[in-house]
Amino acid sequence: MSVYARYPGGQDIEVRSFAPSCGINEDPVCGSGNGAVAFHRRFSGALPDELAAYRSTQGRQVGRDGQVAITVGQDGRVTVGGACVTCVDGTITI
Repeated sequence: MSVYARYPGGQDIEVRSFAPSCGINEDPVCGSGNGAVAFHRRFSGALPDELAAYRSTQGRQVGRDGQVAITVGQDGRVTVGGACVTCVDGTITI
């Protein structure tokens, strides 16, 4: 579940994403959550019909200050971008 709030005076937002049933109390920066929020914002009328671009911040409450760049095209296509740091790397053998 992802929730958001808009900062006053602009389109930028703060997002928080939770998945306790999956053992994740709060995801510090969730690309899929941000994408879903962007889609919801466009089709609920919270974003203009033309190309929309804004910044989402996430993770500050859990010690990670993440920033995500969001664009939503006129056709509703959502792009989620930004820089990242690998925190876990590994291989799973099945």
